[in-house]
Amino acid sequence: MIINITILEDNESDFITLSDSIKKWAANTGILINIIWLNSYKKFIKSLPTLKCDLFFSDIELNCNNSFTGIDACKQLRESGYTGIIIFLTAFKEYVFDGYDVQAFNYLLKPINYGTINNCLDKFIHLFSREFYYYHKGNDIISIPYNDIMYIEKNGHDVILHTTSNVFVERISLNEISKRLPVFFIRAHKSYIVNINKVLSLRINELFLPNNVTIPVSRSYLTNIKKKLLEIAR
Repeated sequence: MIINITILEDNESDFITLSDSIKKWAANTGILINIIWLNSYKKFIKSLPTLKCDLFFSDIELNCNNSFTGIDACKQLRESGYTGIIIFLTAFKEYVFDGYDVQAFNYLLKPINYGTINNCLDKFIHLFSREFYYYHKGNDIISIPYNDIMYIEKNGHDVILHTTSNVFVERISLNEISKRLPVFFIRAHKSYIVNINKVLSLRINELFLPNNVTIPVSRSYLTNIKKKLLEIAR
């Protein structure tokens, strides 16, 4: 598992403290991380069209001439289609309720220390390693049992989650969504990820699933598909 983290923080000392605490947590848990630092409003705006991360830490009190705050940044982030986790950083408790408009996951008071980060990231891992995929649609978050998902299909810049009774469209790449999935979801094709537990049979280069669904299998993924099916059979 790799957690991609972006930090919007214009105070270098505060960034170093936060970054070092996150790195210490990662070293202690064995989880891989990737940290990107945005230290100004201009860098945030420039990165917005291509910004992809699992966790977005944002200081609220940014030193900008136009009174731009971290809350303003996160509103723009949500409006751009970002569905990941937002965690606010501030020295002032009175900002707590402002985070609800952007579905903030947590609110950390400065000065940040390892204990604070440890508890926050442990909570994040616990929540997102349970038996549900959290699908974001507008201001709503829908929990979908992983066991209900039969396969996931690439559709342009979106993916389609096909469950046993419904479909859900989300703006995310197939590679990004694969990082959130349990091990029983495997790649069958450049455009498909399948829940191996839902496979009824494999015939030549096609997987047969419930509801008369067939999924193509690319030659490059065929050996791994066969291996996983044999493991289940045993």
